[in-house]
Amino acid sequence: MISQPILWIPSHVWFHFLAKRIQTICYVQRQLYTIRPPNYGILTGLLTYLLQSVIYTPPSTSSHVNESLALLRFRQVVDRYGMFFLHDLDLTKEICLPEVLPMDDLNVLQSLGVKLTKKKGTYKSCGLDLPSDIHPLGEAPVWADIERCIQEEPWTLMRTWTWSEERLGSLNQTACQLFEKFTTQIWTCLNNKWRTEQGPIKPSGLQDALQCWTLHNIHAQIKSVWCVACNANLTGSIPGRRMPSFADRRALYFPAASEDLAGYWKVLGTAPGYIADYRNACAKLTMDEIEELDSDLGTLLSECECLPQSTRTSETTSGTQQVIWKGKNQKIHILTNPLFYKLRHISNSTHRRSAIRAPPTHTPTKVLQKHLLEQAGISKEVAQRTLNWARSLGKQTYAKENRSGKAKNRRAPPQRKKRPRDTSGEDNKDSSDVSNGGKNSQRVQPKRSCRRIVVSDPDTEDEESLGELDTEDESLDELDTEESDEGEPSSDYNDE
Repeated sequence: MISQPILWIPSHVWFHFLAKRIQTICYVQRQLYTIRPPNYGILTGLLTYLLQSVIYTPPSTSSHVNESLALLRFRQVVDRYGMFFLHDLDLTKEICLPEVLPMDDLNVLQSLGVKLTKKKGTYKSCGLDLPSDIHPLGEAPVWADIERCIQEEPWTLMRTWTWSEERLGSLNQTACQLFEKFTTQIWTCLNNKWRTEQGPIKPSGLQDALQCWTLHNIHAQIKSVWCVACNANLTGSIPGRRMPSFADRRALYFPAASEDLAGYWKVLGTAPGYIADYRNACAKLTMDEIEELDSDLGTLLSECECLPQSTRTSETTSGTQQVIWKGKNQKIHILTNPLFYKLRHISNSTHRRSAIRAPPTHTPTKVLQKHLLEQAGISKEVAQRTLNWARSLGKQTYAKENRSGKAKNRRAPPQRKKRPRDTSGEDNKDSSDVSNGGKNSQRVQPKRSCRRIVVSDPDTEDEESLGELDTEDESLDELDTEESDEGEPSSDYNDE
């Protein structure tokens, strides 16, 4: 080590090692997503950091990730050995990694984007109890909610399978051997391209064979799974036809010798297939022993948490496709056992729990414009002011261009023009007034007397009225004569 030697590794070996490391980390993350341990957020952040560290050093990390790395002495181990491994990680235990924090706190949930406040109106129990750990969807959810939960998060609604010596310890030995062989050969029928691990599945006993059909093992062995809800033995309002229970599927997987087989079922019906072994065993037994054997096989099938959605042609299902593993939309369809559902019965209500809406795929337009301006070298404050000014200008243009035809054609009233004042005429008027000695300023309009008509004798009335008219005409002639001669009213007329 004093000479500081250099170890040369071929590039294909090095990159193959990095690819296997990335695949392993992704596999562990998929398993954690299925298990959902109490510190799922902490383990996810840690695996994300390790995944990024395969190619480069992550520039920034969350506080809970830094805390986990410190508890694992990540920096000291990397400085000494150049690489880091999680030797104590055990996915079969409730606490998968004992060195880190055992439960996610509030800060971890917020960093992962978990909404801690419940949306108003997203769920109502319709007179039933609220969801709990025992009944995640309530004691009586609607069938639509059960289908959605089984498809998206089946482990939330289903109980974990456990071994029971009382139920399974006293079963027929022949039934146990047939079930173990059934497990091996049914898994062999699945194409290896759908499997995460190559090689046949060979259970070492009955308990191991039942564990091969657990929800956890299904997700561990198959790359893409589509879980299907089963309505067998459930009470309540269920749309559609009833499905056969897992125990009733004994006739599907273990058909009698009188039934004709086709496709893959025919292959399993010939030696050394398990169906051929079942028929040979039934040929040596009495009717009561055959019923006991079928009952034990039905019990074993009812203990399975999951089974393939298999179909086989029969008298009632003519023309059905002969499949053991059903694949659709690039997923393997797996039927779940309703005996493991955490509920009491199906609700008769039509109320459906609203699904969580997925976030939009694109960044909002306003936020995108702001980010683009900041990436162009403009400060955050200037970018915000620019966008605000552009939006206000756009609103004004929009309001102007999107007026109605009536508003556009409305006649605007003309504006009254202000006339300029003639100051020269006022000066001339003032000068003429001064020269005339102020006579015109005291000129008074002539007043004319009003005629009075008195009702009296008709003969005398005409004569009096004619005399008054003559008198008024003479007075008016005199007044006109005085105005023409003097240009101003006489003092006598004013006194009158």
